[in-house]
This record gives sequence, structure tokens and C-alpha cells, in this order.
Amino acid sequence: MTGKAAQAENSRTSGVSRKKKRSSFFICRFFQSDPEEFRFLKFLFGLVFGAFLGLVFYVGMVERMTFPAEEMRYQFGGAVAMLMSLGYALSVQVRCTLILVIPLFFGKHGRRIINAYAITFLMTGPMANMMSNAKESSRSISCSSDLAYQQSLTVMKFMAAPMMDVMKDLRSQAQDLDRSSSDVKRKFIPVEKEVEQADEGKTINQNQNSERKYKKKVGNRCEDLKKKAVAECEKQMGIAYDECQVINRGFVQTLRKMFTGDPCRHIPKKECERLGDHMCQPADDNVDSGFGKSYESSDASVRELDKHFDVEMEYQIISRPKNLNLKTAEDVGLAIDQEFRQRMAVFRFLSSAINKIFAFLFVLTILAPYIHHMNAGTVADTFIHTKGIILVLGQTVFALVVFFLDYLLFESLDIIRRHSLVTTTMKGRLLTNHVH
Repeated sequence: MTGKAAQAENSRTSGVSRKKKRSSFFICRFFQSDPEEFRFLKFLFGLVFGAFLGLVFYVGMVERMTFPAEEMRYQFGGAVAMLMSLGYALSVQVRCTLILVIPLFFGKHGRRIINAYAITFLMTGPMANMMSNAKESSRSISCSSDLAYQQSLTVMKFMAAPMMDVMKDLRSQAQDLDRSSSDVKRKFIPVEKEVEQADEGKTINQNQNSERKYKKKVGNRCEDLKKKAVAECEKQMGIAYDECQVINRGFVQTLRKMFTGDPCRHIPKKECERLGDHMCQPADDNVDSGFGKSYESSDASVRELDKHFDVEMEYQIISRPKNLNLKTAEDVGLAIDQEFRQRMAVFRFLSSAINKIFAFLFVLTILAPYIHHMNAGTVADTFIHTKGIILVLGQTVFALVVFFLDYLLFESLDIIRRHSLVTTTMKGRLLTNHVH
């Protein structure tokens, strides 16, 4: 039984080993077969392996490249992966080229690509950050200049606001004073007519002062009233005398007994003039001294009030000479923005040129194994000479990039230095005239 078990175990082990040998033989035969053999299997394997190489290329390089849009990154990576998959599945030359590229990445070509990546990261990382900081600094300087200008306007506004409030208050008070002065003038008109108009009595000489004129006017008015009173008195006495004569004829006997002579002679007809002489007293007794001066002062005040309270303000704008090198806040902001735009244009141009050179070096790295495969050693010297040219070109590009970064750093700091100090000057003058 033991012998049979050992024999069965040996037969089973030999069967497994035969299967392994057959599978290993099939794999070796698959990779060592002619291009016309196993074409369908080779096509499937080429699609899968080419897609894997495309994925490695996308993760290793495409993701670290800079693209204007994220969609372009996906489109470029997908197109490269599809071309590598189809090329590896359909073309022997593509298979050889891709296989030869892998060891090249671990040699001088790989170091060159790493240097290119380092410079690219420097351009897209610290240098882009520095340019962004320079842009923010220029914007801050422009904002500070505009802020100083706006603060100057605010200061001028606050300085002029109290004066404008005073002028507005004066204007409103002037309207109230106009109304008050109109009321005073309207109430002063009767006094003025009383003192100055000479339509009653005799005409008054206009060259005399107000007090003498008014005294004379009062005297003339009294004389006029006295004449009217005497005339009216004589008229009434005449009427009484006539009535007395009528009565005297009817009661002659009776009246003669009571009065001796003509009783009508006792009517005081002549007394009217004597009574009128005592009516008009001297004008000096009726008009207080200093009346004329008080009246003239009141009249002058009313006339001044009648001129209205008009306020005239004048201001002068002093224009600066054309030959002075003065800049406003807007000019400073525009100059900073223009200079920064010029520097950014140079930076973008050089960055684009360096990226194109790096892309050319990468293409040469891919093209080198293809040329080696096609020529297969017939032009080995030419290939070595081409590698030397590429090495010199890479070193030259690296030196130019270092010098360019140093120049760009200096220009960015120089922009900040030249625009870090902003001096503002504020000057003005306010003139006021003709305050009534």
C-alpha cells in the first residue's frame, strides 16, 4: 500500500511539472514567436500593456504638466494612452521603442527630464507665487494711492462742511430777516408819510433836516386847522346872528325891556379870531428835541434792511503748471499696472519658450530609441553626436533659466521699491466776499 501511494504521488507530481513546463514553454514561445503567429493574442496583450504604459505615463508626467484647462489634461492623457495601446498592439517598431524608452528614463535622459521638471516646478511654483505677490503688492500700492486721494477729498469735505453749514444757516436766516425787514418797512411807512410828505399845508423845503421839516409841517398843519376852525366859527356865528335878527323882530318889546339896545350885538362874532390866536402853540413845545436824529436813524435802518441779506461767495481753482512732474493717484495706479503687465508678458513669453524647449527635449528622449531601433547601429556615431548636442542644449537652457529667474526677482523687488513711497500734497484757498 505504501508503494502504491508513493507511486501515485510521484505520478501526480510529474503531471504538475509537465503542466508547468508546458505553460512556461507556451509563454516563451508566445514572446519568441514570429510576428505572424498568435496575432490575436498579441493584439489583446498589446492593448492591455500599452494602456498600462499610457496610465503610467499619465500618472508620472501628464498630471505634473501645466495646462490652460483641466479638460485638456484629460484629453491629452487619454489620447496618448490610446495611441500607446494601439501602437503597442499593432506595430513592432512601437513595441521596441516603448521598451527602449524605459531604461532611458533611468539614465542621462531621465536626469535631464528631472532637471526639466525641477525648473518647471520652480516656474509654476515659487516664481508664479512671487509674481502673484508682486501683482498684489502693485495692487496694494495703487489702492494706497487711491485711498490717500479719497482721504484728501474727505478731509476737504469735512473742512468745508462747517463753512457750508454756516452759509446755509445765513441764507435761511436772511430769508427770515427779509420777512422781518418787510414788516418793519410796512409799519414804518405811516411814520415816513407823517414826517416827510408835504401834501398838507405849505410846501416844505427838502433841503431842511427832518426835525425842522416836521416842526414846520406841524405848525403849518395847525395854522391850516386854525383857519378852518375860525372860518367855521364865523360861519356858525353868522348863522346865529341872522337867526337872532329874525327873533328880534317878533319880540322887540319884550327884548327891549330886558336888554338895552340891540340884543344881537352880544353874539361874539369877533371872538373867533381871538380864540384862534391861542390854538397853535410853538412847534418846539410839541416836538421833542432829537426827534429828527431818531427818525433819520430809523429811516437809514429801514433802508438797509430793504437791501436784503445776500451772501456772495467766490472761490478760485489754482491750475498746476504743465511743466511740473506731478502725478495723481490715478496716474500712479495706471503706471504700476502698465509696468506690471509688461513684466508679466515677458515672464509668460519666457515661460512658454522654456516649456516648449522642455517639450522638445522630451520628444527627443522618445525619438532617440526609435532612431536607434531603425538604424540598429549603422549610424551610432551620429546618435552619439546628437546626444552631445542635446546635453549642451540642456545645460544652456538651465543656465538661461537661472539668469532669468534672478532678473525676474530683481525686477519684481524693484517695482515694489520704486512705488513703495507715495507722497501726497494738498493745497487750497477759500475766498468769501460781499456779505450783506
